[in-house]
Amino acid sequence: MARSVSKTLFAAGGTGGHVFPAIAVAQELRRMRPDVEIAFVGTQQRMESELAPKAGFRFIPISGAGFPRGLTWRWVPALWTLAKSMAQAFWIIRRERPRALFGTGGYVCGPIMAAASMTGVPTIVHESNAAAGTANRWLGKMVKEVHVGFEEAMGDFPKKKTRLTGNPIRAEIVEAGKERTAALDAHRNAPPTLLVLGGSLGAQSINSAVLDALPGIEKMGCRVIHQTGRNDFERVKERYLKQTNNAVFDLYEAGDRSHAAVPFIERMGDAYRMADAALSRSGALTVSELTLCGLPAILVPLPIAKTAGEYRNARVVENAGAGFILPDAELNAETLLERLQTMLVDPARRMEMSKRSAAIGRPDATQQLAAAVCEYL
Repeated sequence: MARSVSKTLFAAGGTGGHVFPAIAVAQELRRMRPDVEIAFVGTQQRMESELAPKAGFRFIPISGAGFPRGLTWRWVPALWTLAKSMAQAFWIIRRERPRALFGTGGYVCGPIMAAASMTGVPTIVHESNAAAGTANRWLGKMVKEVHVGFEEAMGDFPKKKTRLTGNPIRAEIVEAGKERTAALDAHRNAPPTLLVLGGSLGAQSINSAVLDALPGIEKMGCRVIHQTGRNDFERVKERYLKQTNNAVFDLYEAGDRSHAAVPFIERMGDAYRMADAALSRSGALTVSELTLCGLPAILVPLPIAKTAGEYRNARVVENAGAGFILPDAELNAETLLERLQTMLVDPARRMEMSKRSAAIGRPDATQQLAAAVCEYL
């Protein structure tokens, strides 16, 4: 099949953990090779249909749906959708004639990457978690290259085609990481700041534990920068107003000692620069950003079976001596304060954990992945 010399496709969809890394690589590819035409393939109903055009990329819709678990009538429409998406995928490959295809996983990747592989288009898949997802395990058998975010995922794919690259991170956060790790000593004697990341929608268990522990956190001389999530902000704000006179609700009004609680942090690089440690879920991108910025962390993996990858992501940090795992079922004010006491109060211990965190960060992952795509253009 004849192919355009200057076109590549990106397949990403479903969650931010798939879409944001793909956009980061596509933006870096555009910077490295402005002559290359880039388009995103995804489902019309999910976030990629908005995020890709917002980042300046053409969007190509394709049908897609996940597979049900167990024996159920839902397999009938799922298989019909799969057949339809495979037909659409072959048509997209034939019409677009890309030189390469880069995917980050999720069910939307399966049909388009399978069609590309069957028609001789070089394909690259990236796995961000320390435990590979089902779709990527399957795709790993047919694609040209596999790149992984954590060494722990190397064994989930064929050895000869798998490379350890790291997870692609937005340029703003890479820059913040460089600045923070270069100035670690400046944080040694300052009052420590805990960055709490409850997710874009909110993690009530994390938010509640922080609020219950707030008197103890203040006794340690610590302050909190708290991303509450949009769904939980009003409840958290009310608790802060009742519990302390030292809270504001704008990140840039907090100064050096006030707590700051906000629904969502648009410029995460600024929050990472201010922080000395973090309390967070352990999604692959969050863990990669924290380590890139040299932030020790208390990680609370999502307590559901299908997020076993979060436990393996968190284990990477704990094994490196850069943080602790605190299971959601054990998260409360007492257990949180115990770990904060260990991590934050002793400046020498905090600095050592920061250095261990930075040692496992991979600031050049985005460039390496874009360069891998360039090899086929």
